[in-house]
Amino acid sequence: MIATLMSGLCVCVLFGHFWSRFNWQGAITALVVSLLVSLAIIVTPNWLAFWSNPIMPATLASALCAAIVTLITPMQKHTSAQALAILQAQREEMQHD
Repeated sequence: MIATLMSGLCVCVLFGHFWSRFNWQGAITALVVSLLVSLAIIVTPNWLAFWSNPIMPATLASALCAAIVTLITPMQKHTSAQALAILQAQREEMQHD
């Protein structure tokens, strides 16, 4: 279960922390690919016998697919500081309503 749930989350945390270009499309891809790879290995006896635990192939496939999807999607239009300012303005507007 750890491989199924945490391998994609690990990729999201690492990419999100160290790669400023990483985006939400890459994060969703990382989570979905790790889930699918883990489940495919768990339900295929030969693969499960070979890998014994799907965490490594799930993490590697997740990282590869997340990187590809991030690179083929458009870059973010706003910097982190601009996005934070937009969120702050929206929060203030909601509090005044």
